[in-house]
Order: sequence, then C-alpha cells, then structure tokens
Amino acid sequence: YRPTPWLRAQKLIAAGEGLMFGLSRTPRRERELLFSLPIWSNTTWAVVRDGEQDSIQRFSDLDGETVCWARGSSYGEAFTGAGLGHMVPHEASDDDGALRMGAAGRCRAALITLDMEHLNQLERYPTLAHLTERDLAIVPVMMAPTSLHFATGHGSRWAWAIERINKVVSRSRGELERLKLSGAASAG
Repeated sequence: YRPTPWLRAQKLIAAGEGLMFGLSRTPRRERELLFSLPIWSNTTWAVVRDGEQDSIQRFSDLDGETVCWARGSSYGEAFTGAGLGHMVPHEASDDDGALRMGAAGRCRAALITLDMEHLNQLERYPTLAHLTERDLAIVPVMMAPTSLHFATGHGSRWAWAIERINKVVSRSRGELERLKLSGAASAG
C-alpha cells in the first residue's frame, strides 16, 4: 500500500505498477486498464448556488454548461459517453476546491460523488457541512450512480489479483449489498 495522488496512481496502474480501487469504467480507461467486477456503487450529486437547485432535475440539464469537479474524475467522459451532450470542465484539486469554484460563480454546478443515496446522509460528509455558509445547496435529485472497481494495467503482473477479486465478488455479491444497505440504514 502506497498513498499516491489520484492521477499519478492511475498512470502507475496503467503501467502495471499495482492495483487501484475506486475507479469507474470509461471507454478511455478500458483501453488502458483491466477492471474487476463492480465492488461498490456511489452516487454523483450536483451542488449549485443556493436558489438554483430546482433548475437542475437530471444529469442532462448540465449539457453545454461549465461544471467543476475534482481533477482525475471521469464525469465529462461518462456524461458524453451516455449520449447526454458535453459539459465544459473546470477542474479543481479536490471536491472542496470544486465547491469553492462553484461558490465563486466559476461554474454552473460542482459535481461530487459520495457513498450516499439519500440527502438525509449529508452530515456524514465534512466537505458538505458548510454549504449554506458558502451560499451553496445540493440538488435534491441524484445525478447518476457510479460503480467502483479495482483496476490494473492490461498485461500487468497484477492481473491475477483482478481474477481472484472477481471470484470473491461473484460469491459475495449478496453480502456486499447487505453491507451497503446496513451502512445506509445506520447513517439515516
């Protein structure tokens, strides 16, 4: 285990230098990486300036808009790949930076992906604790689910681990779902 910045970690695993967890599948990443079966699912939410939350009801409402997100995220590629149009990206170093840019009016919305499916779980996220102080609000409709995977480079010496992870996930899918549901119930 070696903590590594997100983008550097992606480059290292593409070169076969280990495994990484937390990546979503995109066409570009699939050309470079071998993915496990989905392990977990997170949800993408939009954060906008307070008072503007009702103007976004679905992900496609961001077509043609300038949108902020953390560097290394795949929102733009996933959005375009789903046939929803094109977002103009404005990258920040992390989610908090994307929220600061949204508050400053540099983008229509900031996208963040969290392990929550309901707004009553917001208090679990320190990054979102001060939205009202920043004159921001979360759009009350989730934008998209995001499946998360382990990944390594094609031809990597770590490919065996992806195969083993897939076998465990196949046997444990029901338990993973129960774990996610029990976490949501305890947070709500």
